[in-house]
Amino acid sequence: MAKVIVIGAGPAGIMAAIHASKKHNVTILDGNDRIGKKLFITGKGRCNVTNSKDISEFFDYIPGNPHFLYSALYSYTNEDTMNFFENVGIKLKVERGGRVFPMSDKSSDIIKGLSIGLKESNVQVKLNSKVTNIIYDANKIVGVEINNSTKLYGDYFIIATGGASYPLTGSRGEGQKFAKKLGHTIIELKPSLVPIELNESWLKDLMGLSLKNISLSILKNNKVLYKNQGEMLFTNYGISGPLVLSGSRYVKNEGNYEAAIDLKPALNESELDK
Repeated sequence: MAKVIVIGAGPAGIMAAIHASKKHNVTILDGNDRIGKKLFITGKGRCNVTNSKDISEFFDYIPGNPHFLYSALYSYTNEDTMNFFENVGIKLKVERGGRVFPMSDKSSDIIKGLSIGLKESNVQVKLNSKVTNIIYDANKIVGVEINNSTKLYGDYFIIATGGASYPLTGSRGEGQKFAKKLGHTIIELKPSLVPIELNESWLKDLMGLSLKNISLSILKNNKVLYKNQGEMLFTNYGISGPLVLSGSRYVKNEGNYEAAIDLKPALNESELDK
């Protein structure tokens, strides 16, 4: 059996390791002291696992080029994901809009399920093992260097280090650096699915105020770039929440933007809460 080394013990790396273990010997490496460190804080600590809608409807919610994910989504569907967690003993529930959460409302249970999956698949897990260098020969990876000292060699390598969105959890853009070292051209990373900072000083007075079923528009030069309806949260620096996170991809690093918030739907339906 070939030896597969997976770099990154987030959900993508873990699922890749579990499936690769069906035919190979697999080792998964992570620089943190536990698996799924960023997963632990997702969904305000609840972890929105997937959605129960028919998989064909997923493409309506993917911005940019949704067809790029066609093969991936149909190869391992949302039902496959739910069945995986149910089979390792993690009960799930479906909430408004088809959102799927652990029955306990604790992201730690999802991490527990992934840990069980790794154990049942005999995947060797090495924590506190940050990959500091890629060892390659003729543009082919043959090994990795761990913590600037130990070297580990293998036959196949899966880089699942994520983006650069949350350095404290290990998401520092390491995978992109490795790929660039191997000769790949890397498109400049830009923020997406992030809160939006606003300049108004009065925002601090509304910090913590949560709005449901309101309309948000993002404009530049009086042109509407994004408009949608959903949930939003005021913070001490701007706005956040699902509605804002989805719209953040339309805000670039240059130029001036405006955010227009329509409170009428929330007020009319008495869904304004704090």
